[in-house]
Amino acid sequence: MSNEKIVIESSKTDLYLDIWDGAYVDGDSISIYLNNKILQENILLTKTRKTMKLPTKKESLRLTIVALNIGQRGANSVSYELKEKDNAIQFISKLNKGESFNIEILIK
Repeated sequence: MSNEKIVIESSKTDLYLDIWDGAYVDGDSISIYLNNKILQENILLTKTRKTMKLPTKKESLRLTIVALNIGQRGANSVSYELKEKDNAIQFISKLNKGESFNIEILIK
């Protein structure tokens, strides 16, 4: 997916994003932006999930995941899980270097 967007509705409860390598651990790296400001940069993806707590004080959040490279086995593959209370949504992106994947979260 290149420059794709997913829109999700969420409540004002605690919201967490897990990320990990969605295929082979082959050196994929990403940076994550929250509302156009860097949240975490130069993340080397592994099979171990990295968890980030997201703020829910605004009416909407825009996460942008940018592929910094492609791994040794092809596209930069990232698995995601967005969690709140008893709900979880999983999805995967496959990006080339410089491409982005956007998640827009509407807080209700």
